[in-house]
Amino acid sequence: MLRAGGGPADAVWPGDDDAHAGHFAVYVSGAAVAVATVVPEPHPVDPQPGDFRLRGMATDERHRGRGYAGLLTAACVEHARGAGARRVWLQARPAAVGVYSRAGFVWETEEFEVPGLGPHIRMSRKC
Repeated sequence: MLRAGGGPADAVWPGDDDAHAGHFAVYVSGAAVAVATVVPEPHPVDPQPGDFRLRGMATDERHRGRGYAGLLTAACVEHARGAGARRVWLQARPAAVGVYSRAGFVWETEEFEVPGLGPHIRMSRKC
């Protein structure tokens, strides 16, 4: 579901093995249907101590609209807070902005293109 059409290596990023990283999944009938990761990573424009990045959020299209993304977002923010985060930032696809807005994230940019991935909006929230 994450990086559809790619292999497992396409869903591995720097920081995934950091001791403070958090990897979360929602399972239904023993199968992962939604995933997300939060890692210590400086903000790209205004880096500050305690920055974490939420990334790798994906939900199987057959399971969308059930609140799983909201649960994962909350788990990632709580994990980051427990690891000393002061701020969590992310790059959201336009269709996912509502999920993150409901979780307290605010827009930082207008829509911009991520090469190979399409349009995104950078958002952040304090912990």
